[in-house]
Amino acid sequence: MVKPLLWLLALCAVTCQAQVTSRVTIDKSRIYADESILLSVIANDRLGAAALDVRPLLRNFVVGEVRYKEKSVANQLQSLWQIPLMPLHSGPQQIPSLTLGGTQTAALPLEVLSAAAPIEQRLPQLLSIHLAPPPYYAGTTLLYQVTVAQPAGVRLDSLTPPQLAEQPLEQIGADQIVTPLVAGKRQRQLVRTYRLKLTQAGTLRVTGPLLQGSYLHPESLKTDTLLQQAPEQQLTVQPLPDAAAALSSRQVSAHLTLQPHSGPYLLGTPILASLTLQAVGNSLDQLPDPTLPELSGMRVYLDGSSQQEKVLNQQLIAEKQIRYAFIPQLATTLQLTPLKIDWFNLNSRTTQVTTIAFPPLAITAAPGSGGDTPAFDAAPKRTWPWALTLVLGVLGLLLCAVFALIWYYRQNKALPLPRSVTLWLQLRQALRDNDPERSHQLLLHWGQIHFRQPEATGIEMLACYRDLQPLLDALLAACYAQPQQDWQGRPLLQALRRWRPSRAVRQHRLNPDSLI
Repeated sequence: MVKPLLWLLALCAVTCQAQVTSRVTIDKSRIYADESILLSVIANDRLGAAALDVRPLLRNFVVGEVRYKEKSVANQLQSLWQIPLMPLHSGPQQIPSLTLGGTQTAALPLEVLSAAAPIEQRLPQLLSIHLAPPPYYAGTTLLYQVTVAQPAGVRLDSLTPPQLAEQPLEQIGADQIVTPLVAGKRQRQLVRTYRLKLTQAGTLRVTGPLLQGSYLHPESLKTDTLLQQAPEQQLTVQPLPDAAAALSSRQVSAHLTLQPHSGPYLLGTPILASLTLQAVGNSLDQLPDPTLPELSGMRVYLDGSSQQEKVLNQQLIAEKQIRYAFIPQLATTLQLTPLKIDWFNLNSRTTQVTTIAFPPLAITAAPGSGGDTPAFDAAPKRTWPWALTLVLGVLGLLLCAVFALIWYYRQNKALPLPRSVTLWLQLRQALRDNDPERSHQLLLHWGQIHFRQPEATGIEMLACYRDLQPLLDALLAACYAQPQQDWQGRPLLQALRRWRPSRAVRQHRLNPDSLI
C-alpha cells in the first residue's frame, strides 16, 4: 500500500515540474515621463502567440506592437514575447501580472519620474501633425497629415493610423518621402495623409497615431525602444446654417469645353462637351452630379465620366469630369440655358452660385442635305467586327491548349506542376483527411512559397495568421495536445480559400518605398 502511494506522489511531483514556467523582465525599472520600456515575457514551452493576455497593460500603459517568436535554448523550446510600453502616468507603479497559458506571471515594480529626461538621454521627437485651422463644420472633410522624421540612428518599425471614435481614418494616396534641411542637414521624412470626415456637429476627439521603432544613441551606442504617440486632437465642429446649400466647400469652380471649340456646327454632327466640377475641402462622395437643363433642338448622350481626389497645398481637392455628346437637330442658332450650382462658402459663411454658361451654337445644314433635318439610314448595316473575331479565335486556341495539357497530365501523370500548386493540393487533401500534423507541416511549407516568406519558421509568422488566428490556433492545439483531440480541417480549408491579404499587407504592396 505504501509503494503505490509513493509512486503517486512522485508522479504528482513530476507533473508539477512539467507545468509552464515564465520569466518577466524589463530593460529599465526607473524611467522618465517621456520614455518607454521593453517588457519581455519568456515561457519554457511552445505556447503560441495568443497564449499571453496583454489586456491588463492597457489600463496604465500605451501598448505597442506585440512581437512573438520561438527559440531553442539548451535543447529546450522557449516562447518569447516583446512588448513596448509607454506609461500614461508618473509615480511609483508596477507591471501587472499577466495570464500566460493558464498561469500568472510575476508583477514588476516600475518608477516613472515626473520630470523630463536629461538632454543627453532624451529621444528625438519624430511625430508632427498638421490640420487645417478652425472653424470646422459638419458635412465637410479635413486632411489629417502626419510627418515622421527619420534622423540618424532611428529605425522605424510601424505607424498605426489615427482614430476617430475608435475607428481608423482612411489614408489618401501613397506615402511621400521628402528631404528638407533641418539644422543645416538633409533629413529624411515620411508624410502620410488621412481623410477626416466631420459627419456631425459637436466635440470630436481624434487619437493620434502611435509610432514604434528603436533609437541608437551616438555617444553610448546603446539602443533604446522608441514608442511615441502624437497628442490627441480635440475639434469643435459647428452645425451648418439651416439655409445652407447641400454642398459646403471652401471653393467651387466649374468650366465647360467644347470640341470643336467654335462653330458653325453641322446638322447631325456630334459636338463633344466636357463639364469639369472642382471643390476644395471635399471628398468625391460630397460632389453633386450636375444636371443639364432642358435642351430643345438637340439630342444629348452621356459620353463617360472620370473623377479623382488629390492633395494640393495641404488641402483635399475633389474633381469630377462628365462628358456629353450633343447632336443638333435643327439648323438654327441655339442658346442654351446656363447651368447653376448652389453651394455654401465656408470661408465667407454665405451661399454662392457657380454658373456655367453655354456659348451660342450656330447650326448649319450640311451641303447637299436638302433640308433642316439630317437623313438617317432607317436600317443601318451591321457588320461583324474583325477584331472581335480575332480575339475569340485566340481565346479558343488558348482554351484548347489548356484542355490538351489537362488531358496529357491525366494520361501520363508526369507533367510537373509548380511547387506551390503541388503543396496546395497536398495541403487540401490533408485538411480533408483531418490530419493535423501533416496539415501543419504542409501549411508552413506552402505559406513560405505562396506568401514569399522563406524566413517564416512557424505558421504564426505567416501573413494569414492574424485574420485566421482562431482556426490556426485550433490546428496547433490539435498537433500538440495530449491526449490527441478530435479536429476538423474543412473549416480551415474554406477559410484559406476565401482569405485575402489584409489592409496592412495591401498598403505595403502599394507603397513599397515607404519607411514603415
